[in-house]
Amino acid sequence: MLKSRKAKKYTALSLILSVLLSLIPGSWAGQASAATGDLEVTFGAGTHIGNLSYNYEHKDIAVLDLPSPAAAKLADNAYSYLEMRTEAVKHGEAVFALGYPLKNTSIITEGIINTPAAEINGRSRILTSAQVVSGMSGGPLMDAHGRLAGIISGSLRTMNNIHLIINMDDLRSILPAAMK
Repeated sequence: MLKSRKAKKYTALSLILSVLLSLIPGSWAGQASAATGDLEVTFGAGTHIGNLSYNYEHKDIAVLDLPSPAAAKLADNAYSYLEMRTEAVKHGEAVFALGYPLKNTSIITEGIINTPAAEINGRSRILTSAQVVSGMSGGPLMDAHGRLAGIISGSLRTMNNIHLIINMDDLRSILPAAMK
C-alpha cells in the first residue's frame, strides 16, 4: 500500500528490485506525491517512508528510494526481491499475479498470457487473464519459475477478464545499467 504523508491513501503494491529501488505504478505516484515527495510504502517487510525519485509517466512506472535495510531494521538486513526474467513472455504461457487487495492479505491469481504485446493508449502492454483487482496495481506478474515477468498496471474496461501488464522492456529501460 502506498500513501502520501498528508493522510490520503493510495493502494498500490510496491515491487522491490534491489536494496534501495522500488517500483510503483507511475499514475499512483503522481497523485500521491502531489503534495510531498515522501510516500509511505507498505509491503511484506513492513511500512517504510520512501521518496519518489523518478516518475516515468509515459511508461506508468515510478521509482521510490527506500531506506537502507539497516535503517529500516529488517530481519537479515535485507529486503525481499524477485529475480527478473530475461526472455519475453509467450502466448498461452502460465503466469501468476500477486497483490494485496485485502490490505494485509496477499492473494495470487493464475492465468495465461493472452498476448505478449498489445498497443494500449500508445503504450505496449502484455495482456493476461490472471485476475487483477484494486490493490494489485504495482504488484508482480510472475512466471512459473517465480521470476518477474511484468508489473500489474490495470484492467481493460472494454474486455472482461483481460488485464494490463507493464512489460520487462519498459522496466529495463529505466533501470541503472548494473541491474539490467
